[in-house]
Amino acid sequence: MSFGALGGPLFSELRNEFYDCDERPLISNFICGLGGRDVTPEMLEAAFNSIIENRNAGRVRKPVNYLGLRE
Repeated sequence: MSFGALGGPLFSELRNEFYDCDERPLISNFICGLGGRDVTPEMLEAAFNSIIENRNAGRVRKPVNYLGLRE
């Protein structure tokens, strides 16, 4: 995580790199395993399902996603 930034550093760098492209790719940020929590197959499946939904919609609905957090 980066203070004052949207998402993590890799996400920010990738979004900046593709900003000037004529056809920008749909980029989502998934943050998981915080606090030493396990990353489960269900979390990965949820991430892939979100990517597929974004592709079908033609836009990123939620750019930053936290997986496995307790609210």
